[in-house]
Amino acid sequence: MDLPKYESLDTQVLGVSTDVLGAQQAFAEKLGLTYPLLSDFSRDTVKKYGVMYDDPNSAYFRLGQRAYFVIDKQGIIRYKHVMQDAGHLLDSEEILRTVQNVVTARR
Repeated sequence: MDLPKYESLDTQVLGVSTDVLGAQQAFAEKLGLTYPLLSDFSRDTVKKYGVMYDDPNSAYFRLGQRAYFVIDKQGIIRYKHVMQDAGHLLDSEEILRTVQNVVTARR
């Protein structure tokens, strides 16, 4: 992810997961992530955003689904994409185009 491109659009990239901070730090180091990762160990955020696996028969029960949100400065969700397979990532150029469209529409 090319963070300077996002920063040039006056945006902030954040990661949120239900992992504890130590696990997040190891994950960030392994992948070379340089943006902040926030812990939602209480699961409040994943519940509010509707991206928590809530099927007690699922191996992922009470974990957050991999999802992407673009939220504008007024706190309005302008884009949401939930991955069906947590092992895959959304193309970073697609996310950047979405952010550019949101920023351009708000100007």
